[in-house]
Amino acid sequence: QLSLPPLTVDIAVNDNTDYIAHLRDKLDYVVTFRNNSAIDLRNMTLAVKLDGSMFDYGTVQSAGFFDGRTNTITWPTSAIAGLANVRPGQAVTVPFSVVLKQNFGSGGLGAKDSYIKASVRLETPDVPSDIKLDRLVATTDLITRISAAPTLEQRLATNDSTFGSTGPFPPKVDQTTLLTIQWIALNPSNDLTPAKVSTVLAPGVTWLNKTRVSGSQPQPMYNAKANTVTWDLGTLPGGTGSIWPTANAFFQVSITPSVNQIDKDAVLLIGPKLEGTDVITKEQIVRALRDLTTNSVQNGGLTRVQR
Repeated sequence: QLSLPPLTVDIAVNDNTDYIAHLRDKLDYVVTFRNNSAIDLRNMTLAVKLDGSMFDYGTVQSAGFFDGRTNTITWPTSAIAGLANVRPGQAVTVPFSVVLKQNFGSGGLGAKDSYIKASVRLETPDVPSDIKLDRLVATTDLITRISAAPTLEQRLATNDSTFGSTGPFPPKVDQTTLLTIQWIALNPSNDLTPAKVSTVLAPGVTWLNKTRVSGSQPQPMYNAKANTVTWDLGTLPGGTGSIWPTANAFFQVSITPSVNQIDKDAVLLIGPKLEGTDVITKEQIVRALRDLTTNSVQNGGLTRVQR
């Protein structure tokens, strides 16, 4: 039978060792150490080193001392009562917290942005007589993955430089107006695959089969049976919109408002969303937007249906 080391230490974040972190998360860490020996262990010192560009180091909270030069929290024996004397079989917990940054860095994407690490070192000069060491040391570390943070923007134009414009705006009852919708996908961190943007055309909105995209992305596709528009992106690379250009899709629709829409913003898209799987965390990501209406037009002014 294998015997336990005389001193062991573990660390968890938000009650989990496999937690997937997100931007702006508050990370509540707990270090737990246990005396597995038959004697009291005294004069413990504990240190945790934080590694990662996504930590907001100014938010570190603990009962120890945080050294911003080394990004290390140190708890001397006097910092916590449990460090002074740990009885045989006793476990002691030490909490601390830190918040993740609100955004990924704009200077380029690297693996450093997808992970954070907390490394723990616990030591004591008290050594059981049967162990030929000057001090007992226990170490462990915890690597936490950070989920992708893609965003989807949508814009509405009444006069597109490529597709042109036809009809009145604000829209008028029984008159047809052509409108161009733009989707803009950004993804500053981990690759998202398979990634797609989809929506349902609102009742009374007509697909005109005019599309274009930036770069080599596939064109948005219309499903007449389901009345849906889908933009299959395949892989939305990390760095899209930061080190790479944004992904853009344009498509044109028309509306011919009815009398019961007077003084209302006409709904164009229902439930637009970007979805995909983070290739690093394996998390399914969904970014849902509000329904797109004529109120979303870029040039401002009146947007509601007129007589």
